[in-house]
Amino acid sequence: MNVGLQQVLDESALSRAQIAERAGLHRATVYRAADGSTDLRIDTLEELALACGMEVAFSYRPASVPAAADAGRVMLDADSLDPTSAEVLTWIERLRRYAGENPLRIAEEAGRYSSLLHRQGAVYMVGDFTPERLASAGYATGKNWALSGAVALEAMEAELPADVVSVMWVSDPLAVSQLLSDSGRVARRGASSANLILATPTFTTLTGMVPLDGLRLVAPVQAVIDCAGLQGPTRDAAFDVARTW
Repeated sequence: MNVGLQQVLDESALSRAQIAERAGLHRATVYRAADGSTDLRIDTLEELALACGMEVAFSYRPASVPAAADAGRVMLDADSLDPTSAEVLTWIERLRRYAGENPLRIAEEAGRYSSLLHRQGAVYMVGDFTPERLASAGYATGKNWALSGAVALEAMEAELPADVVSVMWVSDPLAVSQLLSDSGRVARRGASSANLILATPTFTTLTGMVPLDGLRLVAPVQAVIDCAGLQGPTRDAAFDVARTW
């Protein structure tokens, strides 16, 4: 059985106060763990699980850390962006170790470690999504949004193969996927078959957004980072453009 901590806590016969006492933790920590509003140390996770009669088993998966993209933006747009968290500062140090001061390498590594192919909460769709249709859905939300991937690359006059992926940054990917249901559907095989990815932006994603003919496009450097994480022809097209800057 593979379950998450919140499910373990919710299905326990013990009260939150009893779990806290058994785990040797403050009751507030248990409540924050239950609603997912705090990051916990490994030893804390283990104590909470054991208090509920479970044990923690860890596994590995491809990285998709939003702070890696934020760090890349801060490094490449140092004049307009400042790091806002310890996590971003940690990723800046990592990217310096991985890529040195080479801008293309920084974008490549930032994209790799923030890959939207593995992003929690992202929605993967397949269909016929014109830039205008995506913009219509974005405006319908009444919130900030921007396009990246294929749409942004086309605006940068990149040569695009047929299987380049579009990206739409939106605050509520699931709601926008429903607005786009007339143009496509959620991909049954997830990212492997999608030609549109809907994902939630971070504090840097929409910085430098460019309005163009009714569209909203992410800044070129953001588009390159996004595309670097998508790999294959999408990544190649982005770096063909970036090498000319």
